[in-house]
Amino acid sequence: NAAQETYRLLPLTVQAQNKQAAIGILKALLASSYPGAQTAGIERLKVFSNADARAEKLDAAVRDFVLKAERSVAPAALMALSEFPHLSNDAELQARVTSALQASDEGLQRAAANLAMSRAEWRAAPSSKAALDVLLKSNDAAKRRLVLGLVTDTTSAQTDLQLPVIVADSYYDANDQVRAAALSSARRAPSLLKNAAVKAGLAKLMVDPNASLQEQAVAFVQGQGDAYLDGAAAVAKAAASVGKTSTSKLDYAFFANRVMPLLAAKGRDGNACMDCHYNHTILKLNTSDASGKWTEALMRENFTSALRVVDPMIPENSLLLRKPLGNADVEGQVGARKVAHGGGQRWTGAEDATYRTILEWINGAKLGAGK
Repeated sequence: NAAQETYRLLPLTVQAQNKQAAIGILKALLASSYPGAQTAGIERLKVFSNADARAEKLDAAVRDFVLKAERSVAPAALMALSEFPHLSNDAELQARVTSALQASDEGLQRAAANLAMSRAEWRAAPSSKAALDVLLKSNDAAKRRLVLGLVTDTTSAQTDLQLPVIVADSYYDANDQVRAAALSSARRAPSLLKNAAVKAGLAKLMVDPNASLQEQAVAFVQGQGDAYLDGAAAVAKAAASVGKTSTSKLDYAFFANRVMPLLAAKGRDGNACMDCHYNHTILKLNTSDASGKWTEALMRENFTSALRVVDPMIPENSLLLRKPLGNADVEGQVGARKVAHGGGQRWTGAEDATYRTILEWINGAKLGAGK
């Protein structure tokens, strides 16, 4: 954690005069027995070009790190392999990637799938290709959502992986969250909209029985312009059937039982969201009693407060999701990609389990609904 904080405040900049010292630091971090130091090293490998990294044998350090990485840093270790496609010929690393693709641990499987889907070299081995194929074809809701969550316009070989087919089929899935994940994929990968099956699936989603998804789909398709569908009549008809957009359809029970405990959980810095937000104006969170419980009245206030920072039309745009991904470093920066957050970065990204649970809630998940 000290290494992470140090490099956040004093970013590592490599110059000719400090190059060897920087290489020594990174190697020491990767060889450390502390997960925080290891992660700090992995995250700063990109300060070197691939050629420099190979010349200084940083790729060898990464290889050793991947093969020995503990569970807490194994996903980050796997993703570091994307910087070194030449290592895909290593039999031990191939076996590691294949094993991760078959893992029951979602974080590990997600990292391996991201690596294989984004880098053709890492899915070239027969064992990895077969394991990825099984994952892509799975009808399990959790695995389907995992795959859909990785689809972007930068995903390598969309056609080869049949991603448009997977996205299109998911619009007809019985699971609300799978359909929501498919819609999110279309937002992140506009090139999918060229596919006729994806367009047909979106048209079906515009009259979805889930009111939240229906509203999101209508808003998304309307944003593509009248020429998107075969005539604007379908858009107008679906839009007319949808009531005024609001957050009233979000499930209170899901928030109270699944979301609020996450906002009350302490992070790596020993603080919880509610520890700082107990006196905020917009997102004001009442703290629990000594036993970790809230009265019904206080929980309702927390629920109402959380509704102020969600975007039901574009859930990923919700401040409740975006703020914890940033930190105070981007405060006042014009064009910053992340939203400033005085409480520091709470989640590493959209793959974080807390982020995904809150996203499910904003997408209309209800307590007790099947996964």
